[in-house]
Amino acid sequence: MVRPLTVVPPAFVNLANPVFIFKNSASKEIAVEVIAGQNDLTGTVSLSLPPGWTCTPAEATVNLHQKWQSAGFRFTITPRAGSSGKITAFVTTGGKTYGRALQTIAYDHIPYQIMMPPARARAENLDIRLEAQTVGYIMGAGDQVPEALAQLGLEVMELDEDEINLTNLGKLDAVVLGIRAANTLPWLATKKPLLLQYIADGGTVIMQYNTTRNINWQDFAPYELKFTGQSADSRVADENTEVSMLAPDHVVMNYPNKITQDDFENWVQERGLYFPAAWDEHYTAVLSAHDPNEKPKNGGLLIA
Repeated sequence: MVRPLTVVPPAFVNLANPVFIFKNSASKEIAVEVIAGQNDLTGTVSLSLPPGWTCTPAEATVNLHQKWQSAGFRFTITPRAGSSGKITAFVTTGGKTYGRALQTIAYDHIPYQIMMPPARARAENLDIRLEAQTVGYIMGAGDQVPEALAQLGLEVMELDEDEINLTNLGKLDAVVLGIRAANTLPWLATKKPLLLQYIADGGTVIMQYNTTRNINWQDFAPYELKFTGQSADSRVADENTEVSMLAPDHVVMNYPNKITQDDFENWVQERGLYFPAAWDEHYTAVLSAHDPNEKPKNGGLLIA
């Protein structure tokens, strides 16, 4: 195997998450990992916070003897009410400060790569009200939604094929299907009767997006959906386009947390894709968006 020569700093510092969610200005403990880029690394690790936020301890001592050895540290962060921002981590050694994270990309089909992005994370201090307590999650192609739900204060139970039964479902306030779950889990369609019974018993099921290729949607949707395929008609590419609220008085837009235009800011890829073209009258269309000079796509969020 041939790898490119990489020049690295004497220390790396990794934050545990790319986003930290603080609930109603409550304090939160976050994890930080320091990795030695040289032998005999000594120094301190500390955090830079948004104005008015506090950190305990202010810094921690680093003492690593071997190159690539690592150590974990925990800091308790208290946000300032009504503010969000960024958390940046630093290691100070030999009179100099270093603030790079270490990420590796290792797949058989591409060269091994080392990335050294800034050791930085978003810090969102949100006014959050929860009615649900326990959520079941059926992982699809892989995403970070379970971690985000846990940061909101929810208990998340990840469900595999054998765990999806009425006994387990009866313990849950909601079930969320991961991104592209219908594409990656051939057995999922066989669980539709159980999920429909869970809904009939008062449960809530949320399905995130899937590709439309090679899927019989009647295997998954409780009522009929029709798609045009993976064409421009099923996509809104401009991530900054306005989102229209077709049913602003619907309960999902107001309870337990009110949804406003602020919730659609700072998207980084598209407004949406794989929009249905038509749907059964049992569904209510809640959100709509469209690219410039195109017709509105009203199936961004459907609720039955």
